[in-house]
Amino acid sequence: MPNRLWPWAERCRLFADTVNELHTAAQLLGMKPEWVRKGVGLDWYDLTRLKRLQAIEQGAVELKSFAESAAQMEQCREAWKTERGMVGKTGKLF
Repeated sequence: MPNRLWPWAERCRLFADTVNELHTAAQLLGMKPEWVRKGVGLDWYDLTRLKRLQAIEQGAVELKSFAESAAQMEQCREAWKTERGMVGKTGKLF
């Protein structure tokens, strides 16, 4: 899903159900842990067009709309709460 704050024309966010899953996926794309973006309840990596295509080739699920992305991000936030020992339900992205 495009990110309006990212200066490149084609870009997206990489997020996942768990911190470990997120960093593992990013590492497979050749990204450094210090490039992670910290969000409220959910971290992500910003991807360029090439990294997005690589992520999809490696099995990432492409979300086609803002509504679909928002719903999946909320499920991941709930999963992160569970992972961090906070109250919440787990949702699956993959």
